[in-house]
Amino acid sequence: MSDYLNIIEKYKDLPGGIIEAYHALQREYNYIPEDAIDQAAKVFGVSKAKAFGVATFYSYFKVGKRGRYVIRICESAPCHV
Repeated sequence: MSDYLNIIEKYKDLPGGIIEAYHALQREYNYIPEDAIDQAAKVFGVSKAKAFGVATFYSYFKVGKRGRYVIRICESAPCHV
């Protein structure tokens, strides 16, 4: 858990730092662990619900473990033209 805190605290003084912290956590762990979300809520002074909401709002962030490879498929109209 202290590893999460070390990463998160690097971004605590930045505007929008929680998003940058989540990017760093995801680079390190390939997802955002639930304990890290709890730590981010404390560091950034927001509720756990708000911290979780930020993590789940953006499709790039994943809060569950993922496989080694991620395959993305575009299903929107511009991809099929």
